[in-house]
Amino acid sequence: MINISTMTFLSQAKNILLKGIDKIITGVIIMFNMKCLVRQRREELGFSQGELARKVGCAREQINRVEKQKIKNPGIELCKKIAEALYVDVDKLWV
Repeated sequence: MINISTMTFLSQAKNILLKGIDKIITGVIIMFNMKCLVRQRREELGFSQGELARKVGCAREQINRVEKQKIKNPGIELCKKIAEALYVDVDKLWV
């Protein structure tokens, strides 16, 4: 017999799993998309790699590797920070 607390737990577990799946799907989309537009957008805004790195909170070399696509999967958190610093949605930077 399932009681109210079990139903609440199952509902919360379902919500947590759905959020996790959303992050995984977003990461997979970024990882497999071919063209990175970070450099183009950075240059449109007049930022140097160093300026973007400071805004993101990472090393300039990491921005360089992302732009040259030497990092196969930069990770969703880094992608979100870069997008935020460049004033665009993540899906606009990797197409």
